[in-house]
Amino acid sequence: MRAKELLRSNEERVFEISERVGYKDFKHFIMVFKKFTGTTPSDYRETRNIS
Repeated sequence: MRAKELLRSNEERVFEISERVGYKDFKHFIMVFKKFTGTTPSDYRETRNIS
């Protein structure tokens, strides 16, 4: 999943990543991400220790 890769590899804001992967609606992106991963994009990033 491209969004997971972007969340791990850079510090762009979540809404910017959602646009990069093709979601115009930031809230919809969060809902879909959580459905597939079991966590929100922000929580996913925190658990992956992005510096």
